[in-house]
Amino acid sequence: MSDYVGTVTNIGLAKIAAAIGGTALNLAIIRVGDGNGAPITPNPTMTDLVRRVGAAYPIISSGRDPVNANFWRVTALVPVEDGPFDIREIGVWDAAGDMIAISRHVLVEKRSPAQGAAVELLTDIVFPVAETAQVTVQVHPSSSTSILQVLRAGFTVVESAVVTAPPGAPALGRTHVIPAGATGAWAGLAGYLAQWNGTVWVTVDVPAGFVVVAMDRAADHAQRWLRRTAAGWVGATAAEDAFGVARFATLAEHAAGASNALAAHPAGIRAMIDSFASRPNLLINGDFQLNQRGFAGGALASGAYGLDRWKANGASNLSVAGYVLTLTSGEIVQMVEPGLWGTASLASTTLTLSVDDPSQDLTVTIGSTVGAIAAGAGRRSVTLVTAAGDAGNLPVKIKRTAAGAVTFGRVKLEVGGSASAWRARPATEEALLAARYAWMIKPGSGSSRIAIAQLVDDGSVHFNIELPTPLRTNAPSVTVGGGGWYRGGVSSVLTTGVTAAGVHGNPTFGHTLLSVRFSSPTTSGAPYASSILSVDANSSLFIDAEI
Repeated sequence: MSDYVGTVTNIGLAKIAAAIGGTALNLAIIRVGDGNGAPITPNPTMTDLVRRVGAAYPIISSGRDPVNANFWRVTALVPVEDGPFDIREIGVWDAAGDMIAISRHVLVEKRSPAQGAAVELLTDIVFPVAETAQVTVQVHPSSSTSILQVLRAGFTVVESAVVTAPPGAPALGRTHVIPAGATGAWAGLAGYLAQWNGTVWVTVDVPAGFVVVAMDRAADHAQRWLRRTAAGWVGATAAEDAFGVARFATLAEHAAGASNALAAHPAGIRAMIDSFASRPNLLINGDFQLNQRGFAGGALASGAYGLDRWKANGASNLSVAGYVLTLTSGEIVQMVEPGLWGTASLASTTLTLSVDDPSQDLTVTIGSTVGAIAAGAGRRSVTLVTAAGDAGNLPVKIKRTAAGAVTFGRVKLEVGGSASAWRARPATEEALLAARYAWMIKPGSGSSRIAIAQLVDDGSVHFNIELPTPLRTNAPSVTVGGGGWYRGGVSSVLTTGVTAAGVHGNPTFGHTLLSVRFSSPTTSGAPYASSILSVDANSSLFIDAEI
């Protein structure tokens, strides 16, 4: 607590307690003292100042502190002619002559006109008073002073800026901005501030630049904060060409960057930095653009892959239009390989999964941890912490929470407790990442050579193909599609299928060679070199190394 907040005396505590639902506490005067030449230490047992100086000064303003409603602020004016003396302490008395509170005062050297210094001092004491206590103040008309002296900070709190009729029984110190069309004691004073001093409404035309906050308006109202101008009161919201009041932007407003009247804060700046410095997406084909298998949409058996890297978990039905996936039923899953992203495990890790524009609520499962993404426009996310047992390849599953179809797009999984902006990898990079798990060789025309082969004495054909990226495993599945393949020189004889396939080299580092063996209906004979050519435009060789 500040050294200059008043201490309520024992007598004051008793009277404040009595004022809660009982007899009102009637404050009357303020006195100051010099502390007998030294700073004082207020004590609840005190009944007077250490040493009084000056006179008993009538209270000119009193009311709840605008910053803390549990404190009461009482103000008095020490006139020009008083002095000379120093002020180191201040106290407030009630009408019964008892000191209610005492406070240390910042040292003020009050000089008199005879010393060549005409100092008029406006001073106050702030002390705790329960919100339910009844407090009244004796205000002496002879002590009346312009409220402009009280409003010395260039800012104050007002009850309203739209009430046109002066309230009938206002609390002491209540202040209003007088609007156009005011009546009664406020008639003809549009733009003035009016403050109730306990007897009359005291009004003043404050200078341009003065700011008020209207308590009868919502916190987000455009004119809750008002600034006085030569033309009248205007909204005090900050702008590029004007100083003013600005509220802190939300994280979403930071990201949107659409307003120049909101204040940034550390968390929002961090969110913006994160959005620009987008973290890597641990999912491959998160925008559903890779479709080497030529999946046309529709039913997908449990465990079957449709789009690259995405398979069904249970019987499912899905389709893609543009960058949006429609999951009509079931669940999709992608297995994340931690080693691909430079880590041995993603167990006990904070991960955030985000999507674009989910039309319905989604259930997300990462490893063994389950969360939800609420339906809505824009980027939506859920942050989960994987379990300690979620080691090895990590399944990431997405389905609609309720029955029925759901649409969403651009799925991203990243390390961290917040979702950063979607950033697509270059298409060639994304294709190479996907080729680690599956690669389709499809020349697109007949009689296209894909390799030089060796016919061996048992009638089979052996050939090698250099892979664009290391495969996940040295033992992929290789299948023939379309019209199949034939070996050069014997164009009428088709190979009958793959009987063996394997990868030579390290599947994690460097280039690898796929070694394929085709059976052939030709009779055995002396080995010789040949070619492997496509039969038609649909001939394909699919290398599957998926998890």
